[in-house]
Amino acid sequence: MRRFADAVAIYSGAMDLCPTHREYMSVLYSNRAAAQMSMGRPQKAWEDCTNSLRFKPQDNLKALLRRARAAQALSRFADAVRDLEVSQRLLSESAEGKHGQELKDISRELEYCKAQAARQEEEAGKERVRGEAEYLKASRASSAGPKSAWWHWQQGKFEKVGGDGNGFEEPPNTWARQRSSSKQQYRRPGGAGMPRFGTGRMPGEASNTPDYYSILGVDPRATETEIKKAFHKLALQYHPDKTTEPDLAVAEEKFKSVNTAYMVLSDSVERRRYDLSFPS
Repeated sequence: MRRFADAVAIYSGAMDLCPTHREYMSVLYSNRAAAQMSMGRPQKAWEDCTNSLRFKPQDNLKALLRRARAAQALSRFADAVRDLEVSQRLLSESAEGKHGQELKDISRELEYCKAQAARQEEEAGKERVRGEAEYLKASRASSAGPKSAWWHWQQGKFEKVGGDGNGFEEPPNTWARQRSSSKQQYRRPGGAGMPRFGTGRMPGEASNTPDYYSILGVDPRATETEIKKAFHKLALQYHPDKTTEPDLAVAEEKFKSVNTAYMVLSDSVERRRYDLSFPS
């Protein structure tokens, strides 16, 4: 009988024995990810594979493939495509004709994930069109009299949120957009104390979403090249093996934040989804 829960516990305990040995920790995280997947925990498996790649970023084929399969289980096909493409390249460079069948399997898997990612992007586009139609409909209706509700963009679609007709008479298109060097702000002319359009939050109310642009030190309008350059600079600065930070734990946390920010901003779909949430 396969005892995957026991395997997870054993791998977790083994991590405490030599937490600074990079090769050792990479293998343990990768093996624990396999057990997590067998237990039906793709999110935990994805996180373990990411940690495995953090300890061994180069030539870590098993972790890449396992993370790609965890991403598929989470319906994150764009992420799966990236990992499979890297895996395919690594296997092609090192195979020397010995892993032809495995390459064929990865090619089929990659083709499937690309199709699913394209389908998801198409569905997201249709959802945006539907949201824009609802937005325009609400805007036209609001011009006839006081509004009982207003609309805003939230998590990839327009949603209607409540109001009592007092102070919400202006249509949504009267909101003015401003952009600072590090974040996007939205205000309504003459509407002090109103929620920010797109966030559903009152001014000054904290957001739980990290400001990935500030983490990488780039402007929200930064190009893909600028984002990549900033990431490489910070990754080198906070890499656990190369950092000059006196507190290694702090450096590792910053390294994780930088990696997370780059993972979102380097992906056009995720970046668009993040920008639409208007983090403040």
